[in-house]
Amino acid sequence: MLKPGALDRKTREIIAMVVSMMNNCQYCHLAHKTMALMSGASEDELHEVLKVVELFQSFTSIANALQVPCDITPAMAKKMSPNGKWSTTIVACEVLVPELQAALASWPRVRVISVPAALHTDMNRLERELDHLLATLRMDDCGDLYVLYGKACTPSLGQVVQKYGAVSIEAGNCLDSLLGPLKKEAEAERAFVLTPGWIRA
Repeated sequence: MLKPGALDRKTREIIAMVVSMMNNCQYCHLAHKTMALMSGASEDELHEVLKVVELFQSFTSIANALQVPCDITPAMAKKMSPNGKWSTTIVACEVLVPELQAALASWPRVRVISVPAALHTDMNRLERELDHLLATLRMDDCGDLYVLYGKACTPSLGQVVQKYGAVSIEAGNCLDSLLGPLKKEAEAERAFVLTPGWIRA
């Protein structure tokens, strides 16, 4: 760990501090925190690191419990610009993700982040998780941020979206967002409309 490598000493000490904290070793946590400070880290940096750890401790537990398939892969890095930034990030329910990814396949620097469909059963929980996710994305270089959720799914979504400077759609649900006026035309013909994602979910 003391030898020069791709990571500088400060970064390695911060990582060691976090791992020590996760392992509930107070001695190691304090020792590596001190070494991180001595290596140039500021108190503000370490405080922010702990906030990130707290955020992902809750969010990853939910994703793991719901067995959410990972839709973020190393291949996505090829769609990013040379400076590693996204131009646009779209947050959507997982029932829409396959359709969105197919439609945006040729669009560079655009990524789609899914939220488990099972969260629809608890609107308060869904809004909390969206709040956590948007907060995380804003800490990243996410570019323009769009939230593809209908008002019927999350009635109070506007407050969360506004909080993080994101843009939401003017639609009742996911089908409204995909089909627009075509949905009403189909329903007028007594057609039952659904997405393949509903069946998969």
